[in-house]
Amino acid sequence: MGSLGDGVNDDASLPNDERLVRTMPLWGIRSREIFLHDGRATDLPTAISLHDGQAKAAAAAFNAMGTGQQQDLLNFLGTL
Repeated sequence: MGSLGDGVNDDASLPNDERLVRTMPLWGIRSREIFLHDGRATDLPTAISLHDGQAKAAAAAFNAMGTGQQQDLLNFLGTL
């Protein structure tokens, strides 16, 4: 996640990289009111667009989708 790292590394085989972030599971995402590890996003489109680092391509892909495709993805996430 680029500069958004939480500095938590629970895998001794990996280097201590401050830019790493443990990813929260998507289960129950429909009941959350804040997103990202620091709560900076209050909706999923914003959370997706704020991704950086390894997830920057995923954010760009979401932003390149048409409105209908974005809504389809958000509807799917709302079922989790």
